[in-house]
Amino acid sequence: MRVLIAEDDVGIRELLHDLIERQGNSPFVARDGEEAWALFRDQGAEVIISDWLMPRLEGPELCRRVRDSDAPYAYFILLTALGDQQHHLTGRKSGADDYLAKPFDMEDLAARMVTAERVITMHRRREALLRLARHVATATEPAALFSTLLDEALQLNRAEAGVVTQAGVDGSSSIVAQQLVGLNEDAARELMDGLQTVAAAAASQRRPATESGSIAVALIHEGQLLGTLALGTRDSRRVFTREEAESLETMGTLCAAGLAALERARLEGVLLAARTAQHELNNRLGVVLGYAEMLAEYPGLPEPMAELVSEIVSGAKDLAETVDQLRRVTRIRETPRPSLTGSTLDLHESVA
Repeated sequence: MRVLIAEDDVGIRELLHDLIERQGNSPFVARDGEEAWALFRDQGAEVIISDWLMPRLEGPELCRRVRDSDAPYAYFILLTALGDQQHHLTGRKSGADDYLAKPFDMEDLAARMVTAERVITMHRRREALLRLARHVATATEPAALFSTLLDEALQLNRAEAGVVTQAGVDGSSSIVAQQLVGLNEDAARELMDGLQTVAAAAASQRRPATESGSIAVALIHEGQLLGTLALGTRDSRRVFTREEAESLETMGTLCAAGLAALERARLEGVLLAARTAQHELNNRLGVVLGYAEMLAEYPGLPEPMAELVSEIVSGAKDLAETVDQLRRVTRIRETPRPSLTGSTLDLHESVA
């Protein structure tokens, strides 16, 4: 985690830096509250450890500014020797998550960093889901939806490779989005092979599947498999937790619902076009068939012409039957009208 340390005492600042770094995090420091605020605006942070009393800007006010910003959630720990209840209440009201009392030791700091990581992870998952939900609500193309799903999943889980597949109606699958982060050709090929394997397992089981350093979830909507999402890292020791699997499954379900909505919208557009075409064809065929039948009854029509007119009548009726089938497929509900495949309009009567 990126940890911003705001402390005006150089000794405590350096101690915190060393302890945070030893725990496997990435610390950077500020000498007072104003400098910390400027660093946070420019670079962001996942955790902020801030002294209460500092020049220019004190810890509680720094916390209030962080909470009022549009930046992703940062876990805020106030470092203070002021341990009375009134100060605790003031700190909580400013938005602080926790306290670290002076003097502190490694165990106190480690315990708070574990809590910070859990809280930050929950916030990041919620933020990722909100961004994905907004995209689902406005998406017009499946490709953009798949790409957003993969972006959010990679960032949230700090993976080096990811792939999204889409299921075909014949049971096949095709890659519709993929990303590789900082991998050479050999490493990329090996990792992608592993992702294909774990993705196939997730599709078959219709639940999350894991291999060493990789995980995949099925994209399912109303019981139908629409595809898979798979992530992986080169670190074979990486174990994806149940919470991570559930989070990815939620993202996948949201994406699948969006994909299904896009497909419904596409089909509705096709049906609308079919209905419009059926209406126009029906009108034109009525005229063609009526005139053709009137011409077929014309006395003294030469035989070659009569045969041609007969073919026109037969072809028009066949086409009219196709139009009627199109109407039934699109389930058009219209007011009763004469069927073009039955008796037609008698134009002799119409013009009499």
